[in-house]
Amino acid sequence: MKKIKRCLILGGSSEIGLKLANLLLKLSIIPHLTYSSKKGLERIKQTFDSEVKIHFLDMSSLNSIYDFFSNTQDEFEYLIDLAHTNTENLFPSIKDETINHYYKTNVINRAIFLKHLVRGMLFRKKGRLIYVSSIAVMHPNKGQGLYISSKMAIEAIYRTIGIEMFEKGISSIIIRPGYISSGRSIDFIEDKMNLLKNFIITPDELAEVILFFLKDEAICFNAREVEIDRGFFVSKRFF
Repeated sequence: MKKIKRCLILGGSSEIGLKLANLLLKLSIIPHLTYSSKKGLERIKQTFDSEVKIHFLDMSSLNSIYDFFSNTQDEFEYLIDLAHTNTENLFPSIKDETINHYYKTNVINRAIFLKHLVRGMLFRKKGRLIYVSSIAVMHPNKGQGLYISSKMAIEAIYRTIGIEMFEKGISSIIIRPGYISSGRSIDFIEDKMNLLKNFIITPDELAEVILFFLKDEAICFNAREVEIDRGFFVSKRFF
């Protein structure tokens, strides 16, 4: 009997998440998409009928995380992590409660979520985790202190999982995209098109790259970071 393959996509209501779900369906992998808002749920339902599985998940709430694992009996062979909240302010101006909530949502609760997910993967003795970080961890802009520091912390968690679990069949890879024509990057790149036009990554291209690293043939890449920017930063093209 052929095993059913399932892929959990955190941030599944995003443009990239929806494109990935389409690609996974073509490979007979069942996408499980998470959402945290009504708008996110609507985007998923407008794109798919019943081909995908949909889960509410609020990473700011431990109860939501525990409910997810209580209500989801399926075992996941793959994880694609696209979820991250955003706040951009100069560091001294950030409120104490904002700092506390931001790290709790994006780092602490995510670490707890990953612990439970990886435990489930151990039963199958197979798991592949992909974290979509950002090349900004190496080249941050002003106001990105919380965003970058949390991204780096999460990268370390994924790296640790790949190191500790590889011999048990579980591996990880970290993808650092450059400028993407989607999401929060749109406003930033709009007035810089003369410099960036040959280096922008489209959502379709990023989805294809993620899919490549999801395949068994790419498992030799483990606990490592891969930069996807068409060589923009290595050629010292800074603003």
